[in-house]
Amino acid sequence: MNINLIKLYINKIKKEDINNFLINNDIRINNEELNYLYNILKNKYEDILNNDISILDQIKNNINEE
Repeated sequence: MNINLIKLYINKIKKEDINNFLINNDIRINNEELNYLYNILKNKYEDILNNDISILDQIKNNINEE
């Protein structure tokens, strides 16, 4: 994976992009959850790419499972 390409993509991504992806995959979240995911993606994408599983636990604890 080229981290520079991912960084360029992450810098351009908008909340609407994330929301559209979720809707297209039949996943519904509220605005607070969307903001949370957006912030995690924008600020911790390198941790995610480095397989920091603690990020997944944080997401799990802040997103409604339903």
